[in-house]
Amino acid sequence: MGSTVRDAAAVVLVREAGRRRETFWVRRGREVSLGGGFYAFPGGSLDPGDRAMAAALGTEALRVAALRELFEETGVLLASTPFDSAAARRERRALLAGERAFAGAVRALGARLDPARLDAAGRWLTPDFAPVRFDARFFLARMPPDQVAEVWPGELVDGEWVTPDEALNRWSRAKALLHPPAKHLLQCLRDAGPPACLARMVTPADAIDFVGQRIDFQRGILFVPLKTPTLPPATHTNCAVVGEEELVVVDPGSPYREEQAKLAKLCHGLRSEGRVFREILLTHEHADHVGGVEALRRELDVPVRAHRLVAERLEGEVPVDGVIEPEERIRLQGALSLSLRAIHTPGHARGHLAFLEENSGTLLAGDLVAGVGTVIIDPPEGDMRDYVASLRKVRALGVGAIFPAHGPVLPDGPGLLDATLAHRVERENRVLRALAACGPSTPGALVPHVYTDVAESAYPMATRSLLAELRKLVQEGRAVADGERFRLAGGGS
Repeated sequence: MGSTVRDAAAVVLVREAGRRRETFWVRRGREVSLGGGFYAFPGGSLDPGDRAMAAALGTEALRVAALRELFEETGVLLASTPFDSAAARRERRALLAGERAFAGAVRALGARLDPARLDAAGRWLTPDFAPVRFDARFFLARMPPDQVAEVWPGELVDGEWVTPDEALNRWSRAKALLHPPAKHLLQCLRDAGPPACLARMVTPADAIDFVGQRIDFQRGILFVPLKTPTLPPATHTNCAVVGEEELVVVDPGSPYREEQAKLAKLCHGLRSEGRVFREILLTHEHADHVGGVEALRRELDVPVRAHRLVAERLEGEVPVDGVIEPEERIRLQGALSLSLRAIHTPGHARGHLAFLEENSGTLLAGDLVAGVGTVIIDPPEGDMRDYVASLRKVRALGVGAIFPAHGPVLPDGPGLLDATLAHRVERENRVLRALAACGPSTPGALVPHVYTDVAESAYPMATRSLLAELRKLVQEGRAVADGERFRLAGGGS
């Protein structure tokens, strides 16, 4: 994607009381650009001031970044000299308000940072499909017995001490989404405390060149973003491998051989572990969702299924062996049993299906919603009235996290659906105001008045979406079509 890679650091803070081993994790707000809503360890990007402090201390800048982020996010300061806790709270507040630099806060406390209290716990690089990438160093530190870790609301929603077992149990039940580094580090801590855990922390089995190869933000769903010729700003289509022992693949969409080979390698690796592939499922027929279907079907020798309308559209192009009926439940056996309920969600495409994992409430949304940009509704296949009805239908199901076909996973599914519905209402109101101001007009003539937030290069696609909005208004009796022109109904201009 050509995105800039930022240096970052994070701290696995550990405390032990008898046989109980705990770590402090935090949950980031959903507005955070990467990892919003996920659970993670305190950390963040390298700041310019970190390098100067590191030079003065004779240590690495990323160690200083780790110490700073730990203080900013939890109030814990790893220092070799004592300091006043009330003063530390004041300095932390000033630091977070941008009134004080970290170096100034440390000087004001009369403290000396102690980078030696950080043990190297691994390096992880964000995969190239992410809009923001980090080259993150993780460190492990023991909690100072005379300090208190606490999260102040802001970029972080909350934080707490938790045993690794408790954390991984929440991940298993889809109550806490984890990125691969956090899951790996928790698994290491579950099996052994420091320092015994460190050797395994720095050598994760499922990473190549520091990039995690198995991305299971929640147990039972492997997230596999594949490069596809999709519409900007998206560059990938998210394929999913669902199940633990019995598996299905949803939307192997890439037509590119190297991406198909990557998916096939992952699937063969799962097979070598004794897992069984049952079938390939499709959300809909668009090329960026079905480009790799035939190749994977040959590799795995399994059937392909989709909605009847999708099967009809793909006839002669992509092999579809069977039909998925709306409300059908696809049950996958294993230590963790999963049940995918097929939800008919027309609008973007007439035969569009979303798959609701009923045990966790997780929705494999296809192109019902997007994690990046917005979903295009392009008539006549696209229907805005159906689309809005589908959004409301899914919103009423009480979904949890949403795995969209494009962009990152969204932990707050209801929030995303509400925001998407609000966006459609706002866009519709713009159309009504434009019709009132301009009188009978073609969609193309209305675009500059309605899509004031897009570049002219995007006007052709915006015109198609605007046509969908206008057709919805006609269906509802709020507008009238006169040939290629549209006007307000009921005597409006």
